[in-house]
Amino acid sequence: MEQTKSLMEAWRPKPKKRVQRNDAAYQQCYETTYHELERLLDLYKNTVFEEDMRARLYRDSMDHHIRRYHDYAIKGNIKSHYRQRGVSMANEDSIFEHTIPEGAVRDMLIDEVITINQALNVPTCRVSRYHNQLLNQRSLHDNNPEPWLFFRRYVNGMSETVNNKVLVPEFETYNGQLITDLNTWSFGDHCTMFGIK
Repeated sequence: MEQTKSLMEAWRPKPKKRVQRNDAAYQQCYETTYHELERLLDLYKNTVFEEDMRARLYRDSMDHHIRRYHDYAIKGNIKSHYRQRGVSMANEDSIFEHTIPEGAVRDMLIDEVITINQALNVPTCRVSRYHNQLLNQRSLHDNNPEPWLFFRRYVNGMSETVNNKVLVPEFETYNGQLITDLNTWSFGDHCTMFGIK
């Protein structure tokens, strides 16, 4: 233990260089995350039972890598795939959220409903804090009953009646293209628009 004490007392953290966010860094993030998810899926499917604690830990690791990729390569690059019209992109004014809750994304990946590439590029959206609270109040924060038609969650969770008129916020892509029908815009449309296979 004396040697450990000496080593700990002499140890100083080495400064790490800050990684520049650019196309190369985003590609490295994608490749590393993709391979790690492949490894975790293989372990999950071939080495454990679902009630095994290791299965829970592998699912947690998948969650970590999916969220980390979204945070770095989506939120850090284009801010989100979609955004509520008129909402500031500043963190204090809006919420970055998964239109399909991340836990459902992970489970669909495990069940081979979606590919790793699709899981890493599921629709993300910036919504106002107020409308995010409405989703919470209506038990839709961690739930999307229709993941294929993912915007319906917003129609059901964010609509309000004002002067006998139902108002639903408008949404657009990260580059300003209006989503004209939230009830029919699908995961397939999302994949086509963003070149996801």
